[in-house]
Amino acid sequence: MASLKRKHFKMKEKSSFFFLFQGRYLEAFRVVRHLTYRCRLSYNTASNRTRLPQTPGNRIVYLQTKKVGKAPKSTCGVYPGQLLGVCAVRPKVLMRLSKMKKHVSRAYCGSMCTKCVHGRIKRIFLIEEQKIVLKVLKAETQCQKTKFLK
Repeated sequence: MASLKRKHFKMKEKSSFFFLFQGRYLEAFRVVRHLTYRCRLSYNTASNRTRLPQTPGNRIVYLQTKKVGKAPKSTCGVYPGQLLGVCAVRPKVLMRLSKMKKHVSRAYCGSMCTKCVHGRIKRIFLIEEQKIVLKVLKAETQCQKTKFLK
């Protein structure tokens, strides 16, 4: 048994791995695919990101990916995070986009999140309603005062 363990230990140093299947050690070799970049820059930098899709010919090749853009963040401070309805793209792509894709059609165009905008609109509406009610009450009290004076 000890010799078997040593044998497995020596084999682990190679490009293979072991797994236990029904009480037995089975050996499976890893298939190492040597992939090369298809562009001039051959270093793994932030601007040289790639992904590995499978081609129709059942090959795996590097495919260049662009950097991910970031959507503008909300300035309300209550709900931090990205604004919904605004495209998250890189600045150069943002130049080419239409105005409708760069901002949202509501109050505080592209700076506040929807929840805060709805809250502000409700609050302003209720304040205006309260002012109207106060005016009506004032008018009623003045009418009653004039009736008592007569």
